[in-house]
Amino acid sequence: SLQQRHRTYLAIIIIAGACSVLVSISDLLYGAIPREWLILASLTVISGSVPIRLYSIPVALSVSETFVFMSVILFGPSAGTLTVVLDAAVISFWSFKRGQKVVKVAFNLCALPLTIWLAAHLLFAVADFEPLFRSTDSINLQRLLWPLLLCTIAYFLLSSWTITLAIAFERGLSPLAIWR
Repeated sequence: SLQQRHRTYLAIIIIAGACSVLVSISDLLYGAIPREWLILASLTVISGSVPIRLYSIPVALSVSETFVFMSVILFGPSAGTLTVVLDAAVISFWSFKRGQKVVKVAFNLCALPLTIWLAAHLLFAVADFEPLFRSTDSINLQRLLWPLLLCTIAYFLLSSWTITLAIAFERGLSPLAIWR
């Protein structure tokens, strides 16, 4: 029932996101991500499983994004990608149990990992440091602040627009109207 351009868009995001996850899993298996990352991964799964509900508006918040960015800064793009896919897996599990379509679950599992993978690579491309677990230099806040701000903005824009475009294609509406 999906239009061709909607199917094409979903396929591109799912394939690209799955590739970012597979590269990250490869990094994990080949030792590029230290075992200490498992602490942040566990905290992500726990915090994602217990969202904070706002009853004044239909929104649930999670502190798991904190662990995603900590994973990126400490252990690199692949660790951040795996951290966010764990968070997305928890959310997708509950969505699937409530009857969410498989294609939407796949999109949700792949879209955010792709966006953090891109934003994290941008961070280290513009920053004058590498993931902190590898660094022998001390990193001052000023050296970290602007690249991290750029990474955060890139992640927000990429993730919100990725989802906005999917909704716009699905509903046949203007992406700008949805994003606002």
